[in-house]
Amino acid sequence: ATVSSITYGSYSCPIDPTGYEQGNYTISASSELGGQRSAYNAFYDHNNLNEELSSWHSSNGTSGQWLQWQSTEKVLINGYSLSFADRDSCLISSWRLEGSDDGNTWTALDSDSGYNPSRGTVLNRIVANETSYFYHRIYVESVNYGDYVTIGLIRAGEVIEYVY
Repeated sequence: ATVSSITYGSYSCPIDPTGYEQGNYTISASSELGGQRSAYNAFYDHNNLNEELSSWHSSNGTSGQWLQWQSTEKVLINGYSLSFADRDSCLISSWRLEGSDDGNTWTALDSDSGYNPSRGTVLNRIVANETSYFYHRIYVESVNYGDYVTIGLIRAGEVIEYVY
């Protein structure tokens, strides 16, 4: 379900990492443009969704791109927030939030299709999930238009309160 705001009791994703590893978490992606558009930027809150400085951008390609975070401990996600970069193109419109214990076999925890984001939008989703996993990822099925994928910021974790 889409809600207007989420308060997390604890996060189940990296928060403000400076690289691909942070504490118990390792970040990876199907591809990336690199530099200031690296995968870990999707977890670092720059307080500015400027497309050049604070987003993950896949390299060329849209369908089948993914952004993943792995933990050394199983973690629960029953809510997540996606912030869309400050641009018009390449914003995801169809995706799945998935969980896995081995990084190979994935369970869909949530999905959306036909979403039409606008620049700077924050989407908050509540997920009917009670299973903890080692791996989580956003698997992108399509973007609104453009030739690569961009995600501004991801937050995910255990929800203690939300507002419709």
